[in-house]
Amino acid sequence: LNWFVAERLSVGVFGEAMYVNQAGDNAAGGGAGVLLRWYFARFETFTLFGEAGVGFSAFDGRVPDDGTSVDFTPRAAVGAHIALDATTALSARVGWLHLSNAQTGENNPGIDTLAVSLGLHIAF
Repeated sequence: LNWFVAERLSVGVFGEAMYVNQAGDNAAGGGAGVLLRWYFARFETFTLFGEAGVGFSAFDGRVPDDGTSVDFTPRAAVGAHIALDATTALSARVGWLHLSNAQTGENNPGIDTLAVSLGLHIAF
């Protein structure tokens, strides 16, 4: 869910599902967070944006495998928002995602990874 707070600037909340394939036991989980998105270029049927956000995720195992089952997830990305009609759009983005427990466990190993996502946006 996103709300425009100024021209070309939105604040949003998100939910996500994750699966981590790692050297130890793999883990599945989900999380939520907030995003700040700046639409820096507008064209007739699409816009380009940059975003930064933070969230948290809980998994059914440790992520990374020597970490904890709850992680914080700061992120940054660039992407495109492509209008399909007046109320529906697709988005695609690529960026950086970090998972770590922010010193809440004995160890604080982290994972930095490439994040790719596709989204369907419906205005109401």
